Amino acid sequence: VAERRQDRASAVEAYGRALELASRVGFGDHAAFALAGLGTDALVSGDLREAEKLQRQALSAAEAAEAPLVAAHAHVQLARIAVAAEDVDRAERLYRQVIDWSQQERPHQARESLFLALAGSPATAALHGLEEIAALA
Repeated sequence: VAERRQDRASAVEAYGRALELASRVGFGDHAAFALAGLGTDALVSGDLREAEKLQRQALSAAEAAEAPLVAAHAHVQLARIAVAAEDVDRAERLYRQVIDWSQQERPHQARESLFLALAGSPATAALHGLEEIAALA
């Protein structure tokens, strides 16, 4: 809600609390999602270095938690960081990885619907990202 209202301070606080709680109870997928949220805020604030660090942590946590949808979400955010850093080739590769992943047959985890409701489809975001890159050319 705080993100949608563009209340960055409240969003960062909420993600911080979510990260702490998820880490404490062993919900690695939720911790990864919270890290991705913190990384997205760093990107919005223009701190590309911190944004990338947090997204890489989110990706590692998602992979450790065997949460491929959250990992795909982190890949999309890493692609957005690459676009902001004017590394369009890297962004395109990351977006294409997400699209390739989305087309693979895989089991779905029970909590994926929560992450989809909160952040949307990583595949859709990747497709939009590729459209934005094409518009830059």
